[in-house]
Amino acid sequence: LIENVYQKWNNNPVIVTFDERPLPVWALPFPAVTICPQATIRSNINLFSRIDRLMAVLQICDEFFHVKSKYLNMYHQVSHENIVPVLQKLSPLVNQTILTCRVNGVRCNELFTETITDEGICFTFNGFSSYDMFKDGVLHDEYQYLNEPKNVTNWSMDEGYTVENSRKAYPIRALGSGFAAGLTMRLMALDSNIEEHCREQQGFKVTIHAPNEYPQVSKKFSLVTHSHDVALAVRPIIMQTSFELRDYDPQRRNCYFHYERQLKFFEVYTQANCEVECVTNYTLEACGCVKFSMPRSPGTRLCQTSEIICVINAEYNMLKRTLEESGGSACDCIPSCISIQYDAEITQSKKASRGIIWVDFCNRYLILYFSSRQISKLAIYFKEVQFITSKRSELFGLTDFVANCGGILGLCLGVSLFSLIELLYFCLARP
Repeated sequence: LIENVYQKWNNNPVIVTFDERPLPVWALPFPAVTICPQATIRSNINLFSRIDRLMAVLQICDEFFHVKSKYLNMYHQVSHENIVPVLQKLSPLVNQTILTCRVNGVRCNELFTETITDEGICFTFNGFSSYDMFKDGVLHDEYQYLNEPKNVTNWSMDEGYTVENSRKAYPIRALGSGFAAGLTMRLMALDSNIEEHCREQQGFKVTIHAPNEYPQVSKKFSLVTHSHDVALAVRPIIMQTSFELRDYDPQRRNCYFHYERQLKFFEVYTQANCEVECVTNYTLEACGCVKFSMPRSPGTRLCQTSEIICVINAEYNMLKRTLEESGGSACDCIPSCISIQYDAEITQSKKASRGIIWVDFCNRYLILYFSSRQISKLAIYFKEVQFITSKRSELFGLTDFVANCGGILGLCLGVSLFSLIELLYFCLARP
């Protein structure tokens, strides 16, 4: 019986329950939104005039271009290093992608900033700056992964917002739920920029994530196709951890507090950031290089286009390792003890015609302007004004273990504190 009590105490010390009090949406940061246009090349640029342009774009094309031997043989003949600067010159600019934007009733076009992701050049709203995301002095200085100029102000994952005035805090938070209190935007793509050879999916890949997470667009995204209206009703998934679990081993409670696990590149530990770093390290070990979107130290070599197949295989091998280890993470990337994730319900409808767009504008020049463009509308908002959070708590602590053992001994053997004292007396005190 005592062994059963011990196994319960040792193997199941934590229980996850719902918190007693709901949390209002204005106590949470609005999700960071990363948008990646699938039209990757501006039509006024001749892609085939320079081989470095072609090789750079092929790094973000579909996997098909990296598994066919006839393409791989051609890639081996070319060497290039300036992948990101070339992509930045070729890709559509933010003002050519975000046509209009409003959040909390305020214009927000300028709040989208350039982000380097595995999908190429993307644009992020409400994300961390490089200063807050990455550790100082560990990254190369060839280019910036994140160009957000605002630093975190009056907010932390552990404490939440420390001021009532939303204008004095960053990341931005919503003022309420529903469409009017959310983020709405029109996304634009030139007809001449759209081509289906590099990527079969056309439109915009949209990822919503916690502000302190580096976006992994190819891993989790919603596709906003051209000439469609898309709405994402967001439901946050919030996990808290009680104070009494801080003394437990992280593996027993299955989470890390922010001070317990230090990452090489990232300032803040999250499960997603840990996975990015783990794949980067594994790719470097397997291929001797990393993809342009992966964080890297000075001196670490960028993978050439001919080596992207090695990067793809390295990611698959990482998944196999996780499966072989009975579902455990090969990287020890267990969740954060205090975390926010965002789930979304998607609704989508096709615009009747481009004439719907023309109603919004009243002069002939704009009608001509929009007739050569694909316009999509995206709305992101919280579904409800309050949400129930989850909480890790102590299910069976040391006090419970001792009490249960004492109860079993008292029930089965008649053992009490006085009988133990008598036993010690007869064994030690009497001759």
